[in-house]
Amino acid sequence: MLSKLEGVYTFGQPRIGDEQFEEYMKEVVRKHGFKYERFVYYNDIVPRVPFDDKILFSYKHYGSCNYFNSLYKGKVREDAPNANYINLLWLIPTILTGAWEFIRSFIIQFWKGKEYKENWMMRSLRIVGIVLPGMSNHFPFDYVNSTRLGGLARPCTT
Repeated sequence: MLSKLEGVYTFGQPRIGDEQFEEYMKEVVRKHGFKYERFVYYNDIVPRVPFDDKILFSYKHYGSCNYFNSLYKGKVREDAPNANYINLLWLIPTILTGAWEFIRSFIIQFWKGKEYKENWMMRSLRIVGIVLPGMSNHFPFDYVNSTRLGGLARPCTT
């Protein structure tokens, strides 16, 4: 079955294995020749758990990270910035970006087109994203917009 697989694409995936799993996946992908692409939207908390702290957990991501910011601009990176999420230096910028995403929810339909209009439920979730940064970023809406509006700085490779 793996030889028929064209690719695996994950959106907002948590860390699922350790360094041994990473080596295993490299071998599986090499042997069967399929793509493995991981997408992360801005401050989505889910791709940053369980923590990668080397003491309690040793979870790692496999493959490169197709990371998109709040303007849906993409960049291929080794991992998402602020990898363990809990960092006071990131708190204020994250809250400000949550406020920007709330404002963007009203103007995106004029900026990018009416097919990008956000409903009131999504706008309510944007408010949650200001109070609890990273929570609203896990919803599919921003991942869909990232793939539709975003571009990557270079082709994806794993």
